[in-house]
Amino acid sequence: MWYKSIEKKFKSKLPLILKFFLKGSREKYDEIDLSQIKRILVVRQDNRIGNLILTTPFLSALRELLPHTRISYLASKRFHTLFCDSDLVDEILIAEKKRYI
Repeated sequence: MWYKSIEKKFKSKLPLILKFFLKGSREKYDEIDLSQIKRILVVRQDNRIGNLILTTPFLSALRELLPHTRISYLASKRFHTLFCDSDLVDEILIAEKKRYI
């Protein structure tokens, strides 16, 4: 599929692009007041359950670092129940990807 080759090319160039835009901005990260972050949206649109499960350590680290924030998780309709009873996320949003493509 043609769009997969474009995606691979973009992913390989992404670090260079980010480095260009974030050059010299490391000092700004040290100035961020984490207590001001109120909401976080985690987006992982994948129809493979293994990849979704691998976001668990990330969510755990977010919850530990920012316990006061409201964490929303955007998941596909197929696996939206994966984090339903988890204390790692406060809200699960369902995205019907095929509806929009």
